[in-house]
Amino acid sequence: MRRTMILGMVLIAAATGAAAWTGGAIAAKQNLVLREGGEHPYEGLDPAIPVGAFVETTVEAAGFGGCGTTRPIVGELTANSTKTDAVFFSSSSENLEHAPCHDEYDGEKDTMTVILSEFTLSTKGKAKLKMSLSVETHNSFGPCGYSFSIKKATFPVPAPGQAGQAVLKGTTHSSGQHSTKQCKVKEETAFTIILADNAGFPLETTLDS
Repeated sequence: MRRTMILGMVLIAAATGAAAWTGGAIAAKQNLVLREGGEHPYEGLDPAIPVGAFVETTVEAAGFGGCGTTRPIVGELTANSTKTDAVFFSSSSENLEHAPCHDEYDGEKDTMTVILSEFTLSTKGKAKLKMSLSVETHNSFGPCGYSFSIKKATFPVPAPGQAGQAVLKGTTHSSGQHSTKQCKVKEETAFTIILADNAGFPLETTLDS
């Protein structure tokens, strides 16, 4: 009787371990899939964006009265349906955008300049960015320039079987110091980056096994 009980406990432990290993294997196989955006009949089952396709990117900064790109900056999707997906931007001037901000002084509007190089998005809802953002703001003493090196952002991870959106958000501080004493030494700004398909709809995100 005792041997039977021990054997039963061993079998239960083995089954539990196998289930845990299987569950871990399934979780380990989850990939982040970037899909077409917009309204579709079946959420999360929209066509995956093929590698090599172009992705439209817009950038908004909450500081300086609000700044935003007026045209999408186009990048190439170099990896999809993997643990880490990637969007690459060419080194040409096409990945550089000068955009207006709402703040102004004496008719001089603040301006934002964005340069994009590469984004990578992971299944954990984290994004690594190679991106620079600079803002020139005006006051009674003249222009003040602020530079931001943006290296990371986050986006919501969808639950299995559901879809989210490739909308990246974060906060960053300016780097360097001003030689002009009248300029504020440091600035902080929140930013939002939207990855969209060629119709302008934010890309859907799904976690697929």
